[in-house]
Amino acid sequence: MKRNMWLPSFTAVLLLAACSGGATDTGAAASNGAGVAVASSASGSGDTQAAANKSGDDDAITQINCAKIFKPDDVTSILGKSGKVGNYTLRDRSCKFETADGQTLTVYGGKGDDLTSQVSWNDATTSSDKVRFAKLDGVGDEAYWRKDGLHNEMLSRKGDLWCSISGGPPPKTEAEARKSGELCNKVYASGL
Repeated sequence: MKRNMWLPSFTAVLLLAACSGGATDTGAAASNGAGVAVASSASGSGDTQAAANKSGDDDAITQINCAKIFKPDDVTSILGKSGKVGNYTLRDRSCKFETADGQTLTVYGGKGDDLTSQVSWNDATTSSDKVRFAKLDGVGDEAYWRKDGLHNEMLSRKGDLWCSISGGPPPKTEAEARKSGELCNKVYASGL
């Protein structure tokens, strides 16, 4: 039986990152206008996400002005109400919507060889999990949405830009998934 020798090391890095308690997401927008990502932070996995995003990369986090790209009403058709727009400070080019009752939706952006975006993309397109995803036309150059109803997840790319959505109720139809895709199309239109 062939064993993957890198798996124990990778698992140890993820555990260390998850237990470090270094970065926290306060939900407040960064003062310099950071972020273009929309995802749910209810799972508390932000520390692991931030560590994975920075792995092997000494570049400073690139942030965008989420309030210039999105309006509070952009998530009304997904969450059932508008949400305050702010930066998701644990990841490059990411934004977060939060409603008055605490629902969140995060839009994650990435560029080029962003490892986190590539891993998510590969999960939806080449891993055994790809059976849970369906192609979504009209979003970027290529997009997929999670069709198994467990949660709202949409991944897309356009040229060398990446965008993914997480949070909010899971879509039941392709038309509902496209509402999340419209957020990514706004990211692509901004050029990051």
